[in-house]
This record gives sequence, structure tokens and C-alpha cells, in this order.
Amino acid sequence: GGDGGGGGKPAKPQLLDAKAAQNIAIWLSQFKGKDYRTLATDMGCFNVAAMQLQQLKALMHHLPGRDERGAVTAYVEAATHGGDELDAVLKTLTEPERFVYELQRIPQLDERLEAFAFRLSFDARKADIKPAIDTLKCACDELMAAKRFAELLELVLELGNYLNNGTPRGGFWGFKLATLAKLGDTKSTDNSTTLLQYLAELLGAAGERGAALLAFDAELPHVAAAVRVSVTQVEGDRNALHKAYKHSHALIESFEDFDGFHMTQWGLRPFFAKVEKDLAAVDRALDDMQARFAECLTYFDEPKSTKPDEFFGMVLDFGKALKEAKAAAEKRRVAAQRAGHR
Repeated sequence: GGDGGGGGKPAKPQLLDAKAAQNIAIWLSQFKGKDYRTLATDMGCFNVAAMQLQQLKALMHHLPGRDERGAVTAYVEAATHGGDELDAVLKTLTEPERFVYELQRIPQLDERLEAFAFRLSFDARKADIKPAIDTLKCACDELMAAKRFAELLELVLELGNYLNNGTPRGGFWGFKLATLAKLGDTKSTDNSTTLLQYLAELLGAAGERGAALLAFDAELPHVAAAVRVSVTQVEGDRNALHKAYKHSHALIESFEDFDGFHMTQWGLRPFFAKVEKDLAAVDRALDDMQARFAECLTYFDEPKSTKPDEFFGMVLDFGKALKEAKAAAEKRRVAAQRAGHR
């Protein structure tokens, strides 16, 4: 019972917190058959083939602090100094303790794991930024090239001037996109209809051409997604990536060699060269996107301070309102027909 084997030695104490030990044991079960020293060395050497990001993050989450890990090393050292064979001492450790002992051989362990997590996460983090940039650029290009939308804007201007002929609201050469939202509130001079209703009825009666103009958003496949793009968020993600790179690079440059590990091994130099190239490409894409959006605002004579969600939202809302007005006009037409047949 209670002693740790021959010679009346005291029982080996539990070196790790029970919960942490259990979590590490569960984590290790993913790497059955892999030698713990190799696994620990792979992590200390940033071997990307050894594990996936979520596996590393799970370990970082469950790993006990430096002091608790140090207790494992201290126990082994004390036992070997007392004359026991290292292998015999290691055999007395539980699996999680044995793995922690191997991890503790790695200098600057916490910093290395943090830098390893950056290496494993970089490509995915970079990929997350790209779709928002591409979406906004495509939406700008589509809107500036959209023939149906341009034709609709001309029609709105002509109708507005026609319905308001001879009033102070007539005779305009152009209008802001925000005006589109007010078409449903803009009454004709005799108050019998709104400009939006009139436009919808006109397009409804104009056959294929009218149907094409009503479906103007078919030329703008990226506009709905562009409304959801936050430039501030994209810039924040880009800046965070730059910061994480600088931090990880500085950490890795400060690491001492162990087990013959040094910077030229494990592809770290090429990795950092690739990161710098990729980050420069992200910066260029972001600059290009912002220039394109500024160009789009100028093209539609909108204030430079307009945000993408606001700008593209005006176009999207106009499309919805126009379709709803067309459906309402159709309902009224059917109701009028029925009334006429009574």
C-alpha cells in the first residue's frame, strides 16, 4: 500500500493539478504511439507537420503555469541527484507528468508555443481578410459600370423634373443617392401618387426593357455583401496581423538553440520572407480597395466621408423599395380589373 516501491521510499506526490493532468491525458490521446520527447521537440522547433492549430491552442489552454511545470522538473532532478537512474524516475511519472517533463526541456516554452501558434494561424488569418477587400472592390467596379442603374438614375431625374415642372423642385441636373430613399415620400403636384409608385408603374408597363431596369441589381452581384463589409474591421485585422508578425519574429530571433535547433532549420527563414511578402500584398490590396471606393464616391458625387455600408445600402434599399412598389402597383392593377368586371 502507500509506499512507492522498495526501500521504504515515500510515495511519489501528485505533481500536477488533477484537472490539468486529466486534460493533458485527453490531449495526448490524439498522438497515440508518438514518443513524448519527439512531440515536445516538434513543438519547440515549429514543425508544422506535427499538429494543427486547434490542437496546439487546446494544449496551450490546458498547460499548467511555469511553477507547476517546474515542480515536475524539480522532482526528477532531486530523485536523480539522490542516486536514482533517470529512466527509473521517469517510469514513476504519470503520462501527463512525463510529457510536461519533456516540454520543460524546451527553453522559453510559453514564448515558443505562442510563436508556433502564429506560424500555424498566419495563412488562415490572411485568407480571412481577402474576401472583404475583394467584395468591396468588385461592388465598386460593378456599380460604376452598371448600365441599368445609370439608366434608372436618369429616368428618376427626368421623372422628378417632369412631375415637378414649373415648381421650385423642377429643373434639376442631378441628385444625391440619398434622394432615392425619399422617392416613396415625394408626392406628385396633385398628390395622387409618389414618384416611386409612378416609376414602378412606368417600368411595369414598359415590357422587357422595364423588367430589365426593375432587375437592375442583377448587374450588381457583390453590392449586398459589400453592405456588410466594415473597413474599420478589415484595417483592424490587417494591423493585428502586422503586430503579431513583429512580435513573433522578435520572439523567435531571441530564442536560444536547443537540440541543434536554429533559425535556418524548419523553414523559418523562408516562412518569414513569405509573411513579409504576403503582408505587403494585403497592404497593397487594402490601399487599392480604398482608392477604388474613393473613386466610386467621386463618380456618384457622394461626400468623401460616406461609409461603404451607408453608400451601398442606399443602392440596395432602392432596389428593394422599387420591387415592393412594383408588386403593390400590380396588386392595384388586378384589383382595379376585378372591380371593372363587376
